[in-house]
Amino acid sequence: MLSTGRTVTTPFVEWAASLPAALQAIERRDFDGALLDTNLSGTTVYPVADVLASRRVPFVFVTGYGRTADSEKRFPRAPILKKPFDCTGLARLLEHEMAQHRRAERRPVV
Repeated sequence: MLSTGRTVTTPFVEWAASLPAALQAIERRDFDGALLDTNLSGTTVYPVADVLASRRVPFVFVTGYGRTADSEKRFPRAPILKKPFDCTGLARLLEHEMAQHRRAERRPVV
């Protein structure tokens, strides 16, 4: 339960502190969404974002630096959650992103 009163229904959270650990995690299981710190021990998390994007898994970049030219070029639609953040801002952004993802899945392919 978040302080916003919303119930979190995600049954599993994976914590990965390095790029290799994050890549292994997304190979081991399917995820409904992801929060990606843009800097994992000095390495950008973009390879993980590439895999998630190819699988159509929604993700949010978490950063203390804001959007960079590189992230804007590679992932122009990826939302950014700026550190520090609170539970309310996190919950609001996750709800928005998951709702957009559900709507996109229902659109017919033309």
